[in-house]
Amino acid sequence: MGRYSIELPYCVDSTPQVCYITDDSNTGVAAMFVPAKANDLSSGELFAMKVKQTSTRGVGAGNFDVEWVSLGSATNAEVKALMTKSDGSYIKFTDMFEIGTKTAGPNGDYDFTCASGFKATVVDGGAMCLKLKAGMDKAASRFETRIYAAYKGASSQWRKLEGITWSKKRREMYFAISSNEASMEEKLTSKGDHANGDHIGIEQNKCGCVYRAPLDANNRIKSISPLICGVPQSFNSEDKMGHTDAADYCDIHNIANPDNVAFMNGHDILLIGEDTSKHKNNAVWAYHMATHGLTRISTVVQDAETTGVWYHENINGWSYIMNQVQHPDPASTYGGAGTVGYLGPIKAPGKAAVGVDDSGKKAIELTAESVKATATVSGAASFVTIVPAIFAAVLALMM
Repeated sequence: MGRYSIELPYCVDSTPQVCYITDDSNTGVAAMFVPAKANDLSSGELFAMKVKQTSTRGVGAGNFDVEWVSLGSATNAEVKALMTKSDGSYIKFTDMFEIGTKTAGPNGDYDFTCASGFKATVVDGGAMCLKLKAGMDKAASRFETRIYAAYKGASSQWRKLEGITWSKKRREMYFAISSNEASMEEKLTSKGDHANGDHIGIEQNKCGCVYRAPLDANNRIKSISPLICGVPQSFNSEDKMGHTDAADYCDIHNIANPDNVAFMNGHDILLIGEDTSKHKNNAVWAYHMATHGLTRISTVVQDAETTGVWYHENINGWSYIMNQVQHPDPASTYGGAGTVGYLGPIKAPGKAAVGVDDSGKKAIELTAESVKATATVSGAASFVTIVPAIFAAVLALMM
């Protein structure tokens, strides 16, 4: 499946099976792995996304058409054999690529040229002149995936490509970009940009966005558009509201630096977890697809990150939202220990559940579940202790 800064691989639960892979990097690639055999990731074909921006450059979060560039097929055994050279040493970058000299163009690094046989290739920290060595396609595709993808013409300008999930009903993927800036921005001279690979040119938004991406009949992403974006320095941020904290650079009633995402199939709700320094308290949000409403369902301790947001669709007729709290402020009431917890149970739509009547009205006993959740989790965290209050609101939206 390649080597890059993999944040999350997500295999679509549909036929044909396709697995999407996000790259948490400053000049990341969006990848897709198609296994030779369903549920067996030891062999298959790897692809990298190439986008064509269809919206005005430098305005908004961007709209894109998508095509997929094949990086070739490989098996685990083949890749393992390529790791070690005949002398027993491990393969290196310079075994796969030759590095050439850049000749500055009219716009400096943005349109520099390379010698014959070399390609201007977008890499982290600035583009390079590269030439693939003979017979090194398979090795480069698996050991230098991001650079090889850019070399083959894929888009490698995504910044902080984080979590990814999908809706069975809507047949759409959803993925988070933590901060829309740097290599994604419309700037001719920014690091990582070169005319040959400058596929993405959007407006800066340091609060980030969640994008939607519909699938074609083969479960491949065909286009991308923004679903929801954070709002920097709005009427509900620290520079406009004197009573908010200086850390609240992004609107406190909207997302900031989205990280993990999970879709609540059956409820038509997208869960969005934050990893941000631009809200004093990170939150988990529920985005309601039908109404486009946004509900904050939990808030964590100062300096903590919400991580591992996940949705278990059906456990004995019940659904559960998982959430972890990572690196809270050691000076807080709860100390610096991380915590694992859950919100639930929630009645799984259309499923027979244990312990409820036929109408499903008794979906949760709030007091009992609060006690159970607190007893189950070692080291109480803020989102666990307020389960009754927040869950009453969540249930009203989900039932």
